[in-house]
Amino acid sequence: MIAFSLRREASSLAVRIGAVAVLAGGLAVLCPGLAIASEITGLWLTEDGDGVIEIRPCGEQRCGRIAWTKDPYGPDGKLSLDRNNPDPSLRSRRTCGMQIITGLKQQADGTWADGRVYNPENGQTYGMKIRRDAPDTIKATGYLGFELFGQTQEWRRAPKNLAGCEEPSKKVTAQ
Repeated sequence: MIAFSLRREASSLAVRIGAVAVLAGGLAVLCPGLAIASEITGLWLTEDGDGVIEIRPCGEQRCGRIAWTKDPYGPDGKLSLDRNNPDPSLRSRRTCGMQIITGLKQQADGTWADGRVYNPENGQTYGMKIRRDAPDTIKATGYLGFELFGQTQEWRRAPKNLAGCEEPSKKVTAQ
C-alpha cells in the first residue's frame, strides 16, 4: 500500500513537472515578450526625438554615446560643443559622438542600474537605470540621489537611416 502511494505521488509529481515545462514553453512561443532578454544594446531614439543614444557593451557593463542629434549645431552655427562641462579642458569636445552613459550593471531583475548619465545641456551627471519594456522600447531613468525623484523617458529603437555624427548635414526626422 505504501509503495503504491509513493509511485502514485512520483507519477503525479512527474505529470506536474511536465505540465509546467509545457506551459512555460507555450508561453515563450505565444508571448515572446516574456522571453525578451534584458539586453539594452542598440541605437535608441530619445523621447523628444532630438537625439539617438548608442548603448553598447563596456566589458560586463553597458555604456552609451550620442550617435545622432537632430540639430548638431549650436546657437553660433558651429558644431555643438560640451560648453557646460564643469571641466574647462573638456568644453571644446563635440557633443555628437561623446560618451554620456557609463557603468550600467545588469541586476537580478533584468534591469541595468548603478550607472551614470552626463547631460551636456547643463553639465550635470545623474544616476541612471534602464529597463527593457519591449523589443523596441526601453525606459531610461535619470536621477539625483534617489531614483524615486528621477525622470523616466521612453526610448524607441532608432530608424536605420540616420546619418550619425560623421554626416551632420543629413537630417532625418523622428517617426
